[in-house]
Amino acid sequence: MEVHMDGQLLWGYLTGERICPPHPLLPMPPTYPPDADDDAKNALLEAFVIEMESYQSDLGVYETWLREENPAKAILLASMEVDLSLSLSGLATSHLMWDHLRRSYEIRNEAMYLAVVEEAQSLR
Repeated sequence: MEVHMDGQLLWGYLTGERICPPHPLLPMPPTYPPDADDDAKNALLEAFVIEMESYQSDLGVYETWLREENPAKAILLASMEVDLSLSLSGLATSHLMWDHLRRSYEIRNEAMYLAVVEEAQSLR
């Protein structure tokens, strides 16, 4: 799986190295005090424009992450049996799915490893 996902430049999504950026909050338009002069209004408007540019940039980063995360989830789910993939429903990201699979199926100690090897040899 690592070779395949790394070849697609998606391995970092499974491992959690490519974390989801926070969804940016849309800035509120400025409200002008009734006694504001043109300079004060222009300053508030300029600050709003800067906030909007930052929002657009952050939104682009967030949307790019989602666009790249979705294929990672799709490949991961398509590479396993349906019963196994059903156990991952409700997990929002490929990293959460991968982490769940790793915790569930990782051999944790030598005794367990030897038991698995012995079981595999007895099946031959």
